[in-house]
Amino acid sequence: MALASASCGFNLLPQIRSQGKPTSNHLLRSINWDGLDFSWLSDSLHIAYASNRGLFVVNVENGQRRWQQKIWPGYDYTSTWATSWSKRGTTVAYVGGAALLVQEVESGQNVWTHRYTSFPERRVALSPDGTRIAFSLSPDTTNAAHQPGIVQVWDVQHGTMLSQYPTSLEGQEIARVNDITWSPNGAFIASACQDGSVHVWGAADAHLLWRYDASASSGPCSVLGWSPDGNAIVFAASGKTGKSLLGVWNARTGRVRLQTNADVGVTAQNGKDRRITWSPDGTRMAFGVVNNIGSAIDVWSLQGGRRLFTCEHVSGQPLYVTWSPDGKYLAAGNYIAGSSEPAQGDNGSRSVVQFWDASSGQALFTYSAPKNPDQLAWSPDSRYLALITPLNYGILSNKTCLSLCRYGYEDYTLQVFRVP
Repeated sequence: MALASASCGFNLLPQIRSQGKPTSNHLLRSINWDGLDFSWLSDSLHIAYASNRGLFVVNVENGQRRWQQKIWPGYDYTSTWATSWSKRGTTVAYVGGAALLVQEVESGQNVWTHRYTSFPERRVALSPDGTRIAFSLSPDTTNAAHQPGIVQVWDVQHGTMLSQYPTSLEGQEIARVNDITWSPNGAFIASACQDGSVHVWGAADAHLLWRYDASASSGPCSVLGWSPDGNAIVFAASGKTGKSLLGVWNARTGRVRLQTNADVGVTAQNGKDRRITWSPDGTRMAFGVVNNIGSAIDVWSLQGGRRLFTCEHVSGQPLYVTWSPDGKYLAAGNYIAGSSEPAQGDNGSRSVVQFWDASSGQALFTYSAPKNPDQLAWSPDSRYLALITPLNYGILSNKTCLSLCRYGYEDYTLQVFRVP
């Protein structure tokens, strides 16, 4: 669902509430949101966000924009439908209806523009350092599901193609690519395909390290992310027993290191899937599960291949857990609904951000976050937590809709909270 707002402005909110009770004010800034995606810069003071009106950089402490949006001649921002960021937020790629546009975030300068040919791009991912871009091609948009997939890697500084996977389509066809994710060091790429296969290959020479093909036991897979050290890849599979599987591969060999039933789904989102999160040192991971008391957060050891603990139960439905960079906290958006309300419907101001101790799973405290907190992102120094949430709901005109169709999101805001 698109996030949209009629205007772009900055303001402070004097007081927040937690489940109807006043609390101390941890809300640092509220920014009217009309963007596509955002990223923290390395100084932990600025947030860059991409919108269909251009690129903005905002100081979260004083609300000032470093500069106005940059509009490049001949590029239609209004047709932008996705973005991809480098690891430190220094480079952003706009994915539009007619071209790819890569910009330096600090200066707003255009780095590279790539016009589409008869092979429209489907998935796009910037390398962690922002110097290369990988994108998938599909020769026939009217029959893309039955066409071979292609992934190209380009140098955005020089505008030259570095590699293409597969190296030759003859005898090496792959299905249409659903997702592309870079290893943290930028040396390897994992391509997840529409037929449920996964290919891990060298970005420089397109040499195949290994591939996974959907099997009778685990079914189609999608890649959810690389470990911070690049030694492991976490995946989700549909499973053949009626339960979704979550597992971890050895990134160099494809050997399964651990696997467990977990209701995480199998749809990845350009390497930014927020259903699992890694500890900063890459030794543990946390993800949501459904158990006999509802939704919960499990923490697993990668080395031991076992569950360490389940975070202390709280009322509501915690989703999309995130780990603070300093390793201290786990946090998740938590929807608190009454018995007659849908979990993500209009539950007033009773949605919160829930924090747990990342070492033990003890529930610590909550911050009020109106309606539907999503896209939680920590500043690099762990002092701030940013999220996007709607402030209001509207009633849709289609009276035949049931359940969540009755609710429409309005007036999105990007909120930044101080964290102790």
